[in-house]
Amino acid sequence: MRGTAYVGGPMNGLEDYNYPAFFEAEARLIAGGEFKRIINPAALDDSGVPAHDTLTKEIWRSFLKRDLKIIMDNDVDTLILLPGWRKSDGARLEARVCKDLMGATLLEYFEDGDGYTLKPTWVGNDKL
Repeated sequence: MRGTAYVGGPMNGLEDYNYPAFFEAEARLIAGGEFKRIINPAALDDSGVPAHDTLTKEIWRSFLKRDLKIIMDNDVDTLILLPGWRKSDGARLEARVCKDLMGATLLEYFEDGDGYTLKPTWVGNDKL
């Protein structure tokens, strides 16, 4: 069994901040039993997320700082990246931190029927 996984992916600009995809991935990962612990940032946001038209850069930064602290404080060893993550500034930064500072494994998440598939991925020289 693997250790602690963090679910990362695009949120800003997507309907409902893409929460349904985060919660669906979390549920499937828990059911799959591969990881001792799954951290879902959408589960941490509850009612504290503003409407898209009021999400300032300052608020976005505060969420990202919180999430990066959670990643480092919880010794995340696997980052599960949802579809569209390469278009997300926050998810790319999380990937860079996980890979470069934490030595974590980066895995792209794909829904597969009632289950899921995880495929290794890389950060490379992506523009952050």
